[in-house]
Amino acid sequence: MWEVFTYGKVPYGRMKNSEVVDMLQRGQVLEKPKGCLNEIYHVMRECWKPSPEKRPSFRALRELLDAIAHSSVLAD
Repeated sequence: MWEVFTYGKVPYGRMKNSEVVDMLQRGQVLEKPKGCLNEIYHVMRECWKPSPEKRPSFRALRELLDAIAHSSVLAD
């Protein structure tokens, strides 16, 4: 999702894989892209949780994104 909201930017730029691992182990994640709804960024952060069992399933992701899409459409 991060790549979509940054129009195809490379997520960690020129960082080496070991640098990315160190960053993630310290609990650091990518910044919220400009123009990205806070609700969408929250979903991204849920997907980046260190423990796989705490990340949302694809079904849960679909439901979350559907809910955000419907609330955004209604707000327009």
